[in-house]
Amino acid sequence: MLFRSYLDNNSSLETIGIQINPKARFYSAEDESSYRKPKEAEWKSSSPLGRDSTLFTRGLAYYAPKIQQDFGLNDKETEQLMKLSFGIFGKESGFGKGKRYIEKESKRKLLDLYKDYAPDWLPEGDELSRGKGQIKIDTFFDTPEKKKLLERYGINKENIWDTENTAAALMLTSAINYKNFKDFSGASFKNMDNLTLQNILALAHNKGIDNVIKNEFSTSD
Repeated sequence: MLFRSYLDNNSSLETIGIQINPKARFYSAEDESSYRKPKEAEWKSSSPLGRDSTLFTRGLAYYAPKIQQDFGLNDKETEQLMKLSFGIFGKESGFGKGKRYIEKESKRKLLDLYKDYAPDWLPEGDELSRGKGQIKIDTFFDTPEKKKLLERYGINKENIWDTENTAAALMLTSAINYKNFKDFSGASFKNMDNLTLQNILALAHNKGIDNVIKNEFSTSD
């Protein structure tokens, strides 16, 4: 199982360092046009996995309740998507300190430098994944509605490196993929094995939810 080394069905949010204040847990976001990181999150957070993990859980603690409201998620769905986002963060970057991630980032910086100085007539190639969640911002957020979400949550290519912004971005991509899969299949965290659904959504993070649905779930006549 993809997330067995990080989380399992018995994991709680406390497992990833989020200490829940029951009175503030399911915070109802104010009627704001945009969200920005607060000085103090509604939930306290710290992680035994290091500074980046602490920052990530702090970002989850702040942004998850707002995403819950924006997507109409129930409490269980929100918790499962938080766990999923943390698992993807661990898988893609080794919690911000993985050797493979650091090497990949070094190569990406060289490619970015090449693009900055290359002649305009040279092809730029495919978009590069960015941040500790390894997200292709333009590729994933490719509709006006999705772009509005980026603006609402204050996320862009320049600040996706901020670990708290990575938490917000991964919660958004996970929520969007979950909604699309739920609309297609009717499956949810209420009626499907949670770890199985997390693995489907994790696969969607790398391959795209449309490709997962087409290749894994569509049937031919």
